[in-house]
Amino acid sequence: MVLSELQISLIGLGAVGIGAVWAYNKWQEHRHRKAAERVFRGEQADVLLDKEKDSLGKGRSEKGRAEPGTAAQEPVDKRPSEMQPTARVEPALATSEKHPVVSPEKPPAKPLQDPPEEILDAVIDAVVRLELADPIPAQRIRDVQRPLAGRLSKPLRWVGFDDESQWCEIGARDVASYQFLRAGLLLANRAGALSETELQDYRLGMQELATRLAATIELPDAAESLSRAVALDEACASVDIQIAVHVVHREALPMKGPQLSAFAKAAGLDLREDGLFYGCDAGGATQFTMTNLGSLPFVAAEMDSLSTHGITFWLDVPRVANAAVVFDRMIAVIREMATSLDGVMVDDQRSPLSDAMLLDILGKIVEIQQKLSGLGIVPGSTRALRLFA
Repeated sequence: MVLSELQISLIGLGAVGIGAVWAYNKWQEHRHRKAAERVFRGEQADVLLDKEKDSLGKGRSEKGRAEPGTAAQEPVDKRPSEMQPTARVEPALATSEKHPVVSPEKPPAKPLQDPPEEILDAVIDAVVRLELADPIPAQRIRDVQRPLAGRLSKPLRWVGFDDESQWCEIGARDVASYQFLRAGLLLANRAGALSETELQDYRLGMQELATRLAATIELPDAAESLSRAVALDEACASVDIQIAVHVVHREALPMKGPQLSAFAKAAGLDLREDGLFYGCDAGGATQFTMTNLGSLPFVAAEMDSLSTHGITFWLDVPRVANAAVVFDRMIAVIREMATSLDGVMVDDQRSPLSDAMLLDILGKIVEIQQKLSGLGIVPGSTRALRLFA
């Protein structure tokens, strides 16, 4: 094919244009590289620093440089005295009582470690990491996260890195300010595993929250979080055992509230607002509970008029440390109550519980707690309490 003179001219002009653009880009690249080298080598002038040097005479010889805490000596000026400028006093150099040195505020230290398992557990929580430009009050954090927390069925926990370089949970009465935050959404509990929809809502909500707080954010991997949620739910379901032992009157007669209250007090059981009597250890941790066998909870103001056909003792195996020992203590309390109230221990089918049956239950408790430990869930630990809630 024969090219016309016009086509040849256009091709030539195109080649020249491409060459010009390439040359311009190379020149720009060279200029930017040189500028970057100056910045990282520290050769770029600091206007504020240069001004300070000029005002203090720092630009003069080493022999004329003032020691910290003393005024710099002014050189002799050949101009007439009436033209001499007044020496400027730098407040930063003053050391007298009148002009104390004010040190700049120390920036908060960055956390070198993640929060401890007791307050935020990376194994059972979907953890979000946030870093703010400046510390903000705990009340502000609670306010901005409240709409998100209200949409989630699983508990959302917040922790912050405080002024003492420690992680702490941000509670309802916390008045501190935080720059480094962690949020953790529980992956599974007795209500089931975290759903894909709820996890997506959590991730989007945290991104919106980070935008409002002008914070950098690191989100957990969605697929990995969902996989862990399902695995945790399945593992916990296999060891989720609660032991119930009932006490009914031997002659099927009703038990009176005043008798129950007197016995519970003598046994060291504490009635709380949720309608349960609690048996606790010396540290206040729940070991077992006592409930009404009927549908109504116990109410302190109504105990004198209460009449019931039985009561139930509950032992929540995953939530109790040394559950075998606790089971023995609970059975001792039950035996004493049955004796004093003319009652008998029965199972869910109202069949009397023999000593052999109690030993079988005890063996099952030991087995379950060993399985829990094998799963990395120490019975009665913070992790166990959160998963089996």
